[in-house]
Order: sequence, then C-alpha cells, then structure tokens
Amino acid sequence: MEFYRYYDVSNGEDIIITNIILVKFYLIKKTPKGYWINSKFQKKRWISKTAKKRYAYPTKEEALNNFIKRKERQKSILFYQLEQAKQVLSQAKRLNEN
Repeated sequence: MEFYRYYDVSNGEDIIITNIILVKFYLIKKTPKGYWINSKFQKKRWISKTAKKRYAYPTKEEALNNFIKRKERQKSILFYQLEQAKQVLSQAKRLNEN
C-alpha cells in the first residue's frame, strides 16, 4: 500500500521559482486505527485511517486536494499578516511624523 503527499519547494536562490513535488510513502505497519508509513526522505509517521486531515493520503487525487487546501489556508494566513503589517507600519510612520 502506498500513500502520497504534495510539497512545494523553491530552488533556494529565488523564492519565486517554486516546484510542486509528490512524495510517495510506503506502508510499514497497519494498525486497527491507522498506518505507520515512511519514505526515503523522512522518518516514519503514523496516520489515522479516519481523520479528515492526514499527513499523507492513499490516492494522488486526495493528496492533491489536501495540498490545495493547505496552500489556500497558508495564503489566507499570509494575507492577514500582510494586512496587519501594513496597518502597523502606517501607524509607525504617523508616529514618526509627530
């Protein structure tokens, strides 16, 4: 049995150039509640059979849907942080003018 998880990685020099990679995980052990999995690049992890959010998924489609949801959430968090930084910067500039 195999599991999948998508990641985004940059080349380290230019954060604008980003690639999406698919990592394949392999089943180590099946338990009544979940699975122990690992890959060539990461240590073993336990994932639930029934959780809505999992670290890795049994199909590439589920893994891609999860990746999209993770990136949408990241985008909303970063948007909020950017708006907050803009407001604080504006306040700081007004204080500097006084």
